[in-house]
Amino acid sequence: FHAGSQRLAVGTHEGACIVYDLKTATRLYVLESHQHPITALSWAPDGRRLVTMSLDESKLVVWKVGVGIFSMFTTGAAPRQGSLGTGAATPFKTLDFNVGDEG
Repeated sequence: FHAGSQRLAVGTHEGACIVYDLKTATRLYVLESHQHPITALSWAPDGRRLVTMSLDESKLVVWKVGVGIFSMFTTGAAPRQGSLGTGAATPFKTLDFNVGDEG
């Protein structure tokens, strides 16, 4: 939960992250990048970035989820991130990591 923007992010077992606006009770974004369950997620202090992590696939993803005026007109649609030209959400940055002896 990000108190400043009153947005709630929920990670799913299927690897998606769903962001809700609690002020308007609407779904803002569905962010899909992980192929395994999301283990943890965290907001940046300013609410403009969201980090999702899956330990099962050793992957961390940073998303741009700013609260600009444009996002008010795209409620329910995934934010356009990157230049794929398809309108699909793409991560701002993806990092792979190793845990334990593999590191």
